[in-house]
Amino acid sequence: MKRILCSLSLLALVVPASADRIVFVDGMELEGTVLKQGEIDLTVRVEYGKIRLRKDRVERIELDVEARLGEIDATDTQRYLELAKLCEHYGDPEGVMSCLASAAENEDMPPDKLLQLSELYEKKKMKKELAITLYRYLEINPGRQDLRAKLDVLETEFQKADEEKARFEEAEAKRLAEEEQKKLIEQEAKAKVEAEERRKALIAYSKERTIEAAPTDDPADKGKISQAEMAPIGTPAEGKTKVVSEAAPTDDPAAEVKVAKVQVEATAVKVEAEVATEGKAVEVATVGENKQEGGADGLESNERWQSQDWANPAEFEVVDQGGEKKNLLARISFTKTDKDKAAIGLDYPANLSDKGFISFDAFNGCDRPISIAIAVQTLPGYAWFESFATTIRPNKWAIGKKIQLDTDKFKSADANWDYKSPIKNLNNTIKIYFLIYHRAPQGNIFLDNIRFVAKDAPVAKEAPQEE
Repeated sequence: MKRILCSLSLLALVVPASADRIVFVDGMELEGTVLKQGEIDLTVRVEYGKIRLRKDRVERIELDVEARLGEIDATDTQRYLELAKLCEHYGDPEGVMSCLASAAENEDMPPDKLLQLSELYEKKKMKKELAITLYRYLEINPGRQDLRAKLDVLETEFQKADEEKARFEEAEAKRLAEEEQKKLIEQEAKAKVEAEERRKALIAYSKERTIEAAPTDDPADKGKISQAEMAPIGTPAEGKTKVVSEAAPTDDPAAEVKVAKVQVEATAVKVEAEVATEGKAVEVATVGENKQEGGADGLESNERWQSQDWANPAEFEVVDQGGEKKNLLARISFTKTDKDKAAIGLDYPANLSDKGFISFDAFNGCDRPISIAIAVQTLPGYAWFESFATTIRPNKWAIGKKIQLDTDKFKSADANWDYKSPIKNLNNTIKIYFLIYHRAPQGNIFLDNIRFVAKDAPVAKEAPQEE
């Protein structure tokens, strides 16, 4: 007996890839993988082989379900079901649900196991998963009216939840629009004060230098200052807004400066706003690091992308792929909660009316397929337009994915959230989003070469995804 206990103690130090925990009645423990059990004994695999243990000497077994699921081929339904049966025998309902959920991804899932999975989802009040499983079951056995009625109740609840969500999003969009309008008014007022201060300073400077074009008492001549006097002192810091004007502001109320909505921090976008001073245009442009057209990196290198708190938790970062030439990629890591997607957004004030589609490369680092859609918000009202999603296979690069912009197949409030709407006011785009629909508990993707492409640009053929 002592020799047996000593052997077990040594075996307990050997931990295979998945380590079930076996606790004996005398308090000793052994780690291994439980393979099968008979009436009086069970077989356990350890690193150096297999051993058989008497069941009457085992107090309990704690299965390492997560590790064991990772060792099973995703298409091997039978192994998932065998592990589920083992979990059921050792009183692990969470393990049973995980095993059956993995098996349910395959077409050969037995109907009775689908029904068992739906019962587990119902006990856990996992309504979306329950609905999907009931759909699967009713496709095979459409005669179950009790399950059909249960599914109808769920669909009614989902519809009410969607309506409530739409009302909330509409109210939130209205609130954001009001805040943006208030901010713009404050910016206009501040710009007006600064313009007046500059005008007075220029007038004072002109008087001191007795410049020929200095202001006179004639109101018609006020503000006519030479281009030499209008030259800016110093240069703006990199990444800040640069304003170049051909005429100074005047005292005439009709010539008040109309300040456009300008992004102060760096973006990759050139924004043109009409700033009227005596009928002349002022060009407002942003200077940024990101090269939208013709550069090595696209919008994925813009570090101002932000994860959205109304979606699954996500983290965004710009990483260098390495190699001889610098290539920046965007990495989005996400975690599954009760939402169906993760999302990142970028403030992007731009005129996209001449763009035909957005193009990007994507790598799916999950072990399950994901789907990627884009959304665009435009002014007025921060109107939301969402595209159809495109699927990216697990652990594969998808090269040259394209989502068309000039189409009437976007989802919006005006179309009752059906995919029946064009993007309205593309010339007044304010924000863009990438939406990552996923079922994986955790995962990450990489985005590269994100670009808006003109309508008349030659369209490259999308590369097929690797098998």
